[in-house]
Amino acid sequence: MNSEIDNFIKAIRIRRKSLGLTQNDFADRLGWSRDKYARIEGKRARITFIDASRISNALGLTLSELLFPKMGYWKSNSSYKIDYKYV
Repeated sequence: MNSEIDNFIKAIRIRRKSLGLTQNDFADRLGWSRDKYARIEGKRARITFIDASRISNALGLTLSELLFPKMGYWKSNSSYKIDYKYV
């Protein structure tokens, strides 16, 4: 997968864990099976825009905050670092 998707998945995982949610807890919050969520977080399934939007909403963040962490929530979290390439 490309680095933008990898970074997005990393942001989801870090935020989920920071909320103290297991994959099963978070899948329940989304109304999904744990298997469906685990495939997305494990990069074994494609993530649609609708799914990404639902995930960000369930994490209490905007989609922009997950896609561009340096501009939003993640600024204050020094343990989180992502490098993006802008073209």
